[in-house]
Amino acid sequence: MKKVLDFLFANYNIGHYELILNNVASYKLKDEMQLKIIDEPDALPSEFLVSMRKYSLLSKKTIARALDFRDCLVVSYIGGLPASYCFFAFSTKRFTFFTLKSRELYFFNCFTFPLARGKGLIYAEVKYVIDEFEPLGYTKANVEIANTNINSIKAFTKLGFKKTKEYHIMQFLFFKFVKEKTIS
Repeated sequence: MKKVLDFLFANYNIGHYELILNNVASYKLKDEMQLKIIDEPDALPSEFLVSMRKYSLLSKKTIARALDFRDCLVVSYIGGLPASYCFFAFSTKRFTFFTLKSRELYFFNCFTFPLARGKGLIYAEVKYVIDEFEPLGYTKANVEIANTNINSIKAFTKLGFKKTKEYHIMQFLFFKFVKEKTIS
């Protein structure tokens, strides 16, 4: 019965966090880490797809669709094996709650495989992307995180992201009501 009610009614909060790129906390890449930006579906390494299937996360088709929409994927490797990933967008477009502006980055759908957790991979991935895009004139990064995702909130705030907005979402069937609150 609870599953049915959860499907019919949802009530949750999502925080919007921003980072001015010249304020990013420093992060030294560990020797065993390697990072790669993937920007087209054909560039997806087979070992990455094997790891994705193992953890029943996103399908190859879902990843390919995101990459076709000009989103990219930054992947961390440890010992040659995929350990973590994070999608990011860098072109103007509308997301669920906000519009990404010119010269801004947006990070989303980040995940670390269980055996690689606690190694600071998200810091390395975000810093790597920022280091690639800041010289191109990018000035700000954004991320939206559910208030219940404490580990992601800690990771992004450690990098210097500050909460600027909160969205309270009430959902009934397929209707969403969103109330936006600016954080000063």
